[in-house]
Formats: sequence, C-alpha cells, structure tokens
Amino acid sequence: MAAKVFEIANGIKITGDAEITGNLAVTGTQTSSESASSEGKNITLANSDSNSDSNADGGGLVLKGTSDKTILWDNTNDNFTSTDHWNIATGKSFKINNVVVANSTQLGTALRTEVLNKAESDALALAIALG
Repeated sequence: MAAKVFEIANGIKITGDAEITGNLAVTGTQTSSESASSEGKNITLANSDSNSDSNADGGGLVLKGTSDKTILWDNTNDNFTSTDHWNIATGKSFKINNVVVANSTQLGTALRTEVLNKAESDALALAIALG
C-alpha cells in the first residue's frame, strides 16, 4: 500500500500539541518557534516583543554531553561566558576590537607593551624598596 500524501496549498494551523513520528523536512526559507527562529544563515534566540539585555540574561547555546557545554549571555558582567576552553586554530589570532591580542606564538603588541611596562614598573618599585 502506497503512503498517502496530503497537500494543503495555503498553510495549516494546529491549535494544541502536535507529534510527528517520522522525519520533518522544512523547505521554506524561515523556521521559527515562539522565541527562536532560523532564517538563512542566522539563528535568533530569545526573540520577543520586549527584547532587552536583561531578558537575554542566561540565554545562549547549550551542547548536551556528559556535562553541558555552554556559551551564555551574562548580563550582570555584560559579556558571554563559556564553560569550556577555546582553541584558536593555527595561523589564527585572538582579537579585541580587531587588534591582535595573542596568537600561537606571541602576545599582541599592545598587550606585550602593557606587560613589559608593568614588569619594568614593578622592578623599579622593588629596587627602590630594597634601597
């Protein structure tokens, strides 16, 4: 017996729960739920009528494993927080505001200068203290 195919030309709305016990293929250009959507190459999370940084607090990506691997927004500290290390590929750099801070072989110029200035200042203070 051949599988039956139902085609609905103008859309469908289901009020209540729906369960699909097979594969689901979405061939449109946008997929969305109440607070997440995917369109083209972008995924939008925590979308609502009242978007704010505080509403986004704790939101992000969770990869389930033996322990969760997360990248989450921390509104109190105004940054993303990761539960795991970041491995930057060979030949790539870690940048802040498009300025290289570090790569696999050296600290960026600005950071290196800051570290050397601090070391020089500490050494001078120690020399003065030792008299």
